[in-house]
Amino acid sequence: MIWGMNNCSNELGEILNVLDESVQLLNHVSKENELAMARAVRQKVEWTLEKVIGREWVEIHSELRELIYYLDLTCFSLLNMRGESFPVYLQEVNQRYSSLLRSLYELYQHRMERCRTNSMM
Repeated sequence: MIWGMNNCSNELGEILNVLDESVQLLNHVSKENELAMARAVRQKVEWTLEKVIGREWVEIHSELRELIYYLDLTCFSLLNMRGESFPVYLQEVNQRYSSLLRSLYELYQHRMERCRTNSMM
C-alpha cells in the first residue's frame, strides 16, 4: 500500500480502521452518550498511539500523529472540560482525517503510476 510497508500494511490498515471508527463515533456524539463515547474513543486512541509510536511511515507519519493527538484532545474536551472546545477540536479531527485520506490516496496513485511505468519497460 505504501512504499516500504510490505510487512506493515496490515497493521496500518488495522490502525486506519480504528481511526475511522473513532472519527465516526465522535461525529455522532450526543449529550446522552458523550461521556461513554469519549471513553470508548480514548481507549481506541491510546491503542492506536501505542501502535504508531516507534513506526516511521515517513509519507504519512506527521499526518497520522496529528490526527491521533487531535482525537485525544477531542476526548479530553468531553471528559475533562465539559465539552468546551469540542466543536473546534472535532473540526480539526475531520480536517486532519480528510488530509490523511487524501495523502494515502495520492501515495496509492503514485505507486500505481510507478507500477504501470515499470511494467511498460
